[in-house]
Amino acid sequence: MQKNLILLLFLFIFVGCKKQEATPSDASGQAISFINVVHKKGVVDILPLDNHRLLSIGRDSLVILWQTDSARAMAFKRLRRTPVALARSVNDPASFWLFLEKGVILQLSIPELAVKNQIQTVFNNFARPLLSLPQKVFYARADLNLVLFDPLKASVKIQPFALNFKDAISVARTQPLLVRFRDTQARLFDLRTFKGLSSVNLPRFNSRTKAPRLITFVDDHFCLAAHAENLWLIDWNRRQARILPRNHLAPITALAASNSLKMFFSGSMDKSIKVWDMDSQELKASLYGHFFNINRLVVIDSTQSLISASEDGTILIYDLHNFEMVKRLGAMEVALKSPWQLTITSVYPARSFKVGTDEYNVSERGSRLLKVSAEIKNISPADAIFFSSNFFIIDSSNARTPCVGLENYVALGPDAYFKRLIPPGKSIKGTFIFVIKPPYQKYRLTYETLPPVSLQDF
Repeated sequence: MQKNLILLLFLFIFVGCKKQEATPSDASGQAISFINVVHKKGVVDILPLDNHRLLSIGRDSLVILWQTDSARAMAFKRLRRTPVALARSVNDPASFWLFLEKGVILQLSIPELAVKNQIQTVFNNFARPLLSLPQKVFYARADLNLVLFDPLKASVKIQPFALNFKDAISVARTQPLLVRFRDTQARLFDLRTFKGLSSVNLPRFNSRTKAPRLITFVDDHFCLAAHAENLWLIDWNRRQARILPRNHLAPITALAASNSLKMFFSGSMDKSIKVWDMDSQELKASLYGHFFNINRLVVIDSTQSLISASEDGTILIYDLHNFEMVKRLGAMEVALKSPWQLTITSVYPARSFKVGTDEYNVSERGSRLLKVSAEIKNISPADAIFFSSNFFIIDSSNARTPCVGLENYVALGPDAYFKRLIPPGKSIKGTFIFVIKPPYQKYRLTYETLPPVSLQDF
């Protein structure tokens, strides 16, 4: 009798496993609403759907649908292949396109994240697809080819346009134009004929550096190009490129621009984001909060906000009115299940802070730092996750300033950020960094759960 029960149990488990394998090979699993889902590896692309929802994909093979107001995940799907890029559906607002490794393209529904269509191509990898609104198609780099992806026909075609591994390309949204950044030259092409229209040589270009090339359209007449720590603004009408003042300490890895806001943006391996004035081409502000490379920048004109995605697994939202961080998505949030003990040893103002061996100065935009040296004890195993996204100081006017992180955060261990776990019995001890506007006031340190928990006044 006991052997029969064991056999039945084995068959039940086997049948259940076989049923789970029947899902599409590149989109296994179901989309599940789960508020504690976060990326455990770098975020490679983001796609705002509206002012309240955002899609993200990461190197952990997760695609997550976020509710940005609450900074919580609404749904997620784990894929069997690593996603590389997101693209908005041209004719169906209730779906989006997802590009995976090995040349697979998926169409997923919103908000279910169910697979509606799957296309297998002959390519190995895609770069980020670029939308051409006049043609209602996407152009993307696939291996050494420029390909046209038509979402209405669900087809991919190779275009008569040769690329090499170091080329960077961009497509204008309102005109059939393509720009290619190769060697020391940026060249403009007509997308309908691939005929060259104009070319500009970039001054003070260091070709010995192996950093990636980047280029993007600001509008139909201007482009922004980057290589290593250098940034150029290209004027196609005058056929000239102006190099901007060098402000990054490491190679630039992401670009974005907003013609309506008259600003453009650069993100870097130095973990900072620079905001530039389009008219004067002068630095307007510097934004902080990430712990690793900036992978993606997206501007939302309607809300005047900037969204950044990083290799640290987080997504930050900045208010471009005052250049402050207002939301952090996927940043190790936890519910307070135990009476944590907070001890503040010192509070002092400063002009700069360190992350590892890098030092950042915020005085260039009239800001100051408030450094709070503190230790948090009595962390239960259920709460053993770093929590800076919900760590705030609140002043007398109830204005909130979020913690941007720990100075010398690597002291917590090189893998702590990705694993999100703190060893049982250990405490968090260090200097918490807050970027504020003078004058200094009295503050309340608050950990925001539902409802908020006030930890200590200082």
